[in-house]
Amino acid sequence: MRLFLILFLLPSLAWTFSFSSPPLPPPCGLGFDFGTSGVRLTVLEATDARARVYEASTPWSHPAAVQDAKEWRRALFGLLEEIPVKVRRRVARIAVSGTSASCLVVNRATGAGTRPARLYNWDALHEAPAGIGEKAQALISEYAPAKHTTLSGTSTLMKVVSWQLEEAFHPEEIMLHQADYLAGCLMHDFSQPSSSSSTSFPSSSSSLYTFPRISDWNNMLKLGYDMSSLSYPSWFSPLLNHRLHLGGIPSSSSAFSSSSFTNVLPLRVVEPGHIMGPLSYSLLRSLAFPPYCSVVGGTTDSIAAFLASGLTEPGQAVTSLGSTLAIKMVSRRAVEDSGRGVYSHRLGGKGGEGGERGARWLVGGASNVGCAVLREEGFSDGELRRLSAEMDVRERGRDGSGGSRDSSRKNSGKSSSRIIIISSSSSSSSNNNSCTNLNYYPLAGQAGERFPVCDPNKQKILTPRPPRRADFLQGILEGIARVEKEGYNVLSELGADDLVEVRTAGGGAKNDVWTRMRGRILGVPTAKAKETEAAYGAALLALKTLLPPYTPPTLLGERFEG
Repeated sequence: MRLFLILFLLPSLAWTFSFSSPPLPPPCGLGFDFGTSGVRLTVLEATDARARVYEASTPWSHPAAVQDAKEWRRALFGLLEEIPVKVRRRVARIAVSGTSASCLVVNRATGAGTRPARLYNWDALHEAPAGIGEKAQALISEYAPAKHTTLSGTSTLMKVVSWQLEEAFHPEEIMLHQADYLAGCLMHDFSQPSSSSSTSFPSSSSSLYTFPRISDWNNMLKLGYDMSSLSYPSWFSPLLNHRLHLGGIPSSSSAFSSSSFTNVLPLRVVEPGHIMGPLSYSLLRSLAFPPYCSVVGGTTDSIAAFLASGLTEPGQAVTSLGSTLAIKMVSRRAVEDSGRGVYSHRLGGKGGEGGERGARWLVGGASNVGCAVLREEGFSDGELRRLSAEMDVRERGRDGSGGSRDSSRKNSGKSSSRIIIISSSSSSSSNNNSCTNLNYYPLAGQAGERFPVCDPNKQKILTPRPPRRADFLQGILEGIARVEKEGYNVLSELGADDLVEVRTAGGGAKNDVWTRMRGRILGVPTAKAKETEAAYGAALLALKTLLPPYTPPTLLGERFEG
């Protein structure tokens, strides 16, 4: 009888407890962004709302130009340790974004750095030992297609070839991008730290397994990886194996097969957001991450910032207005021209024969004009706000009046700034409807130019200087906007989709007056991006392979239609 009652009551008890037990919280994706000023992380819920669960950051302890692998690793593990345990227990995926073309050489077994890192702005033509950069570029140009992105002095391949020419890679050395290396640190089971260590995190003095050699589509672009076939290009073997013996000097002429660039470069390349491997056992154990936590393919910082914007359609673009200017736009066609600093990252689609079908591309380039020149010219934040408020950036009519007739009637006539109107001469067309006749090219320092034309000898133009400081500022802002417009024009000339909309990221996005000015010059709707943080974009990648209840946005999906 008792047994009968127990069996009778079991379904009711199960039903009761199913309602009384609290639902499990949704899993989360964690995104790291390793930038020029420091590291940020964002944790997002795998729900339609993609709610922020946790955020943190840490600055670099010294200038970005001298960052090294040890500091990257300390920041990575330090920020992981600071995440509350209740949040760590929900993290199912981790993605890392790093600066584009930043790379380093490490020991293949331990992951310990063996040569100083070469960052995104390290230029072989200017910073390699005398003659090495020019020789590296000449060698690559013999094998790479004309105007290939690897011919740029800052490309990853230029850095690798320069390393090989300076001192041949040792058998124990491999090359990894910044994001590859940090993802590897998350997956690699290091040995126990020494007793003198103050934390529970691993050192790289020794290890149980070889260090992971996995990269992603976005970081591999400037190494020369073929984004159409999703494989190393056919010209790599004659250049890197036969000409440079990158994988080791063969013992005889018949032993060329033993010398392979795959001994040095990443072995696997995954789509951003797709699983690379599980989080290391040592981190699972020491930090209480769930046992199913995995590391996924990362990306570059600028692409992560684009993903954060949520734009998905051809012709939609993001302009990043930081110290420098960078533009990226969704396109159905890939375009490339190293002579103008243009390249294309792949977004979705499958590889192999016909692999470009269904793919979309993120096309763009990065200029050396930007907000850094404002600091060089002594503009403070307060002065920028005050002078921007004085500007009249309405489109001028043929009679020189501001705005439409209706708006001019409503205007009281009390203009807060005298505007220098472009004359009706032929110079007006070259100014792209700007409000001043100051044809500035606002480069910072003596950096030369990368895009929309690659000219290492390009000089800044900040003369003549008007008597009013507000007019000088307006001339600089218009100059940057004209470079931005020319950049989008170049993309269109090369075959990309026409620009239809721009969202703005970076410090310059805070200036509403500049945004209106740029919208008039660009001729398309222009506004501040709702989300601009690269760490947020990296966290979106971390959500990519999480199954329902989360549905990835179209841009982050497996394939594209049309």
